[in-house]
Amino acid sequence: MKLDEIKKNFEIGAKEDPLGTVLSFNKKWNIDEFFDVGRAEIKEVMDYIKDMNLELEKKKVLDFGCGVGRLSQALAPFFEEVYGVDISENMINLANQYNKFGKKCKYIVNTEDNLKIFPDNFFDFIYSNITLQHMDNKYALNYIKEFLRILKPKSLIIFQIPSRRIRKPNEKRIVFFIKNSLYNLSPEKLINFYKKKKWGVVVNMHPIKKEKIINFIEENNGRVLDVIKNNWGGERYESLRYCVTK
Repeated sequence: MKLDEIKKNFEIGAKEDPLGTVLSFNKKWNIDEFFDVGRAEIKEVMDYIKDMNLELEKKKVLDFGCGVGRLSQALAPFFEEVYGVDISENMINLANQYNKFGKKCKYIVNTEDNLKIFPDNFFDFIYSNITLQHMDNKYALNYIKEFLRILKPKSLIIFQIPSRRIRKPNEKRIVFFIKNSLYNLSPEKLINFYKKKKWGVVVNMHPIKKEKIINFIEENNGRVLDVIKNNWGGERYESLRYCVTK
């Protein structure tokens, strides 16, 4: 899926159900509960960094794929400057509406396949969750490369991306013919096809194997400190969270 398609999907989602588009496991979010989930997530991340005995200068932080500001607002008490970046202008407009920290939080629309809006060695911490998984691998890898470029030496990146799709033991594929053409679809692809037809929007998942991610980071002068499993990819995907420095 190209970036302009991703942008279109999230612009639609931001208009129809912005909170449910960001966190799809609940379609009836209360705004306070929604931001509470963000605060709990960032607290866990900061505790993790402390438990790992990692030094972290708390000046500039990037929330990549910030949506309406769920995580950037939670990061604000820990850092001097918070930057939230998203491909959707509608999401950024909402992030500015929900911003409780004034100029301390800066929200930016970025529709490019790079982060040239930031100079080299700019951030002390970069965090991204449930964002890279929704774009083609080539875009995800290029953004990871950009993370390493804009990260200060000896600073930290933590990002999540699924490593593989988990097939259920009894899962069956649907095979059918249309105009003499054979279609062989997984249940997930069939569901996505239905969503596309009904709502005009679908958010796909794009896993990248763990070995490929680690090799790519090392090829771009980064170093993987830790990899742990989490549940952010949903029940159909093995989701991994990477802790990286350079």
